[in-house]
Amino acid sequence: MNMLPEDFMMEVTLSFHKVIAHYRERLKTETNPIAIAFLNATLDYVSQHPRLEEGLRIEEIEQEKEVISTLLSDLFPRALTLNEIKAATVPFSDFLFNKTQRLIIYYLIPMRNSFHYFQILILITLLWLVVSFLKISITHT
Repeated sequence: MNMLPEDFMMEVTLSFHKVIAHYRERLKTETNPIAIAFLNATLDYVSQHPRLEEGLRIEEIEQEKEVISTLLSDLFPRALTLNEIKAATVPFSDFLFNKTQRLIIYYLIPMRNSFHYFQILILITLLWLVVSFLKISITHT
């Protein structure tokens, strides 16, 4: 897990207070019974984990992964996980969590072997140049 630099001068905590407050406010005006049931169930579940509202250190995020995923389910719908490229992150860090599957499959996994993909890209470019040159040469003869 990527952490903050050792010489970082602030203690960074991540709070989901705004999301929880939004759900509480939305519950006051919501008329759809399914949405009301969802909001109540989510708020009940989250209330068992007060650290989400108080604030978590980066090291604690992994422990609360399932609750965070449930809390952010409106922002990261499972039906769109293969279509959307996004993740939640901690300020001043390169730590990503709650990543969509498209982000993982198409961007994060290939980056692990980025040199290999760079080599393939160079070979494809060279091949295209050779084929283009041959077409030009053939048409001029």
